[in-house]
Amino acid sequence: MRKTMLVFLMLVSSLVLMTSAQALTLRIPDTTGYVGKTVTIPVEIENASNVGSVELVVLYNDSILSVKKVEKGSLLKGLITSNTSEPGIIAINLVDSNGINGDGEIIKITFDILAEGNTPLIIQNAKAYDVNTYTDLPVDTTNGLLTISTGAPSSQTPGFEVITFLSALIILIAILLIYNRK
Repeated sequence: MRKTMLVFLMLVSSLVLMTSAQALTLRIPDTTGYVGKTVTIPVEIENASNVGSVELVVLYNDSILSVKKVEKGSLLKGLITSNTSEPGIIAINLVDSNGINGDGEIIKITFDILAEGNTPLIIQNAKAYDVNTYTDLPVDTTNGLLTISTGAPSSQTPGFEVITFLSALIILIAILLIYNRK
């Protein structure tokens, strides 16, 4: 009876631990871009714990965007492969033998922006595996939206630093002239 009770308690505690495991999240943040420019879109991971590999597909509007490159993000220390041969679809696989832990950028996708409009950036078929046990990990996804316009991004007035420097120089010269008169 004791043995049966002990096995039962171990099973219950294992189930509680398995169901309480927090799913990792793959997300693409909303971004803004401009026609004729490039934009780099991160794919971020949240709540990663010993993630050994990730597979995913990113869908986009190929009449607005053209993939330039796919590269690893700052959190990924392992390898990445991608297939961009099918317009509108990017298949990505990454592996890290040390495991990915924490939150951060695992992938960077750079696009050439071809036209004005909006395009959702959709994560599909996302799978993740534990680095030690190779078991499936629960994965949630959050899609992003790329908003594209024709206007150039606003920037600081050109020469602001030069105008500030010249103003300070004129004030300094005026002070020196006043001081030398005395």
